[in-house]
Amino acid sequence: MAARMSSDAAKNPRLAIRVGATYRNGAGPQPQHFRVRDVTYDVAEIVDRWYEGPRRAGGTVLHYYKVRSRGDSVFRIAYDQRQDGWFLVQSFGPEAAA
Repeated sequence: MAARMSSDAAKNPRLAIRVGATYRNGAGPQPQHFRVRDVTYDVAEIVDRWYEGPRRAGGTVLHYYKVRSRGDSVFRIAYDQRQDGWFLVQSFGPEAAA
């Protein structure tokens, strides 16, 4: 099956999502599952993560994550530290958030 990209994520790169995350030893949030509209996705693996923004106090830091769901789709999600909110950046695969 060909990978499918969510059209909503492409049109609205700041689609707010709800995320359940753990926090360990100052490493930043570790997403465990997330909800887009009425669908919950379990995170099977954090494939990659990176940061944008200054690391100094008061700076806007965005934590980006490329995660693979248990359904084998890949999602790029982000946490805006300053606004304390999560959003969906992109999704690919059979479970792509439509």
